[in-house]
Amino acid sequence: ANAIESTDIGSYFSFFSFSAIKDLVMLCLSWLQSLIASAQGLALIGIIVVFSVLVKTYFSKSIEITLYEKSAVVFSGLVFAGYYAAGALFFRGTYLALRTGELERRVDRLLYDRYAICGAGMIIFLALYVLCCKREWFKLKEKILCIAAAVLVFGVWIWKILPTAAKYTGYIYNAIILNTFNRVSDPAKILSGEYFTKEALLGISLLGGALMLVILLLSLWKSKRAPYWILTVVLVSDLFFIHVNYIKIRKASNDYVVEATAEVVDFMQEFEDEITDTYPYILKGSLSGIKIQFYQSQLMDYKMFGKKQEEQLGEKNYFIVSDHDDINTDWYENDYYLFKDFDYENAEYDIVYVKGNALMQEMEKLGYEMVKYIPSEE
Repeated sequence: ANAIESTDIGSYFSFFSFSAIKDLVMLCLSWLQSLIASAQGLALIGIIVVFSVLVKTYFSKSIEITLYEKSAVVFSGLVFAGYYAAGALFFRGTYLALRTGELERRVDRLLYDRYAICGAGMIIFLALYVLCCKREWFKLKEKILCIAAAVLVFGVWIWKILPTAAKYTGYIYNAIILNTFNRVSDPAKILSGEYFTKEALLGISLLGGALMLVILLLSLWKSKRAPYWILTVVLVSDLFFIHVNYIKIRKASNDYVVEATAEVVDFMQEFEDEITDTYPYILKGSLSGIKIQFYQSQLMDYKMFGKKQEEQLGEKNYFIVSDHDDINTDWYENDYYLFKDFDYENAEYDIVYVKGNALMQEMEKLGYEMVKYIPSEE
């Protein structure tokens, strides 16, 4: 889907309009606020360090820096800027689409960007290196600038972005630490879409800002123990975030997926060895990506494919795994068959059924009683 062939290159020339520039700026500010909140402000500190060191190195020449350190600073800045730019280009239009109501879901794209996260590691490491080992590179003036930048970003975010971020649902699974104060009542919504509350987003933002302030204050301490205290604050807060959100988001969603797929997995494993040599294909219906991954990991002798791949695949006999209310006969011809032993009526999660007469006959040879599916007339 991300290939050049599927990209509208002409749309990139609209970047020079005011609305497009505003959209990109707001999108980038929102991601930066999320990085400040979830990484103790270290990403912002790293950005300030890059600009400060480059200015002092190439213009004022007021710091001592080795060639290796200079290379690390430039490399960190370029990696972060490159990933950030890639994310902004890929998700362009998200802010305005959500703001105007054209898009009423996937608010996680406004709060979190997988590209920006990929580029943040080096710049966070650079921030820690300067705070702990090269404090002369990052003096009081830079620390005040860092605090002022954080306040400015937070001000714009709370005024222009927060109301939109709390208005629509998103995949909270994609923004784990931002859920530290978010209440999750239904694990299924972690994967299908849930709201980020204003209180939760404000809470993690204020906590992240407070941790950044603590780290900056510790960096002013002249003691040799200051770096150890800085690293302790980072480590303890990271462990707290990881523990809370692993239990609340990752473990809860994984447990839900195991429960939701268990009936189909157990059923299909009964005949996996006998059927997959001849009929290995499973069409994946309206399932979440996490569910599909789990099915693939548990039913490894089967081969899963999507609805758009049916014609290319050229198969007429395969299993279909979908949500319990997702038998849609508009996709195919009418040779659908249900397993008499599978409790479709009381299925709470997913179901499995058969497409194709040949596969139906093969399942009957294995001892499974099949029933032709006849859609109810509405």
